[in-house]
Amino acid sequence: MSFQAMAWAVKQETDSPLSKLILLMIANYADEK
Repeated sequence: MSFQAMAWAVKQETDSPLSKLILLMIANYADEK
């Protein structure tokens, strides 16, 4: 998990809660490689 990706995702404005959830799920799997 990338802390930077999660922090960025939390700050983003989305149209719906589902969009935010998907963004957070993708950020959770982000890898710094």
